Amino acid sequence: MSQREPGWDITGPWNSEGIRTWAFNNPKCDPIRKAYAPGYCSICQSVCVFTKFDEAIIHDVVKFTASTTGIFN
Repeated sequence: MSQREPGWDITGPWNSEGIRTWAFNNPKCDPIRKAYAPGYCSICQSVCVFTKFDEAIIHDVVKFTASTTGIFN
């Protein structure tokens, strides 16, 4: 997942023009997606809370947990 702001760049033929979004690297993702969820349509990418950065409260929970749990240090 990119830490940059979403952009208008087209990174490959799998992207659509005119959509401001984070860069998606289909060649890297596709083999994993096919291995774990064959036939799945990738709806999870658009609804995943981890693609919303600071707009999702889960980020605060993860940041707090990572900063206070010794195993993550």
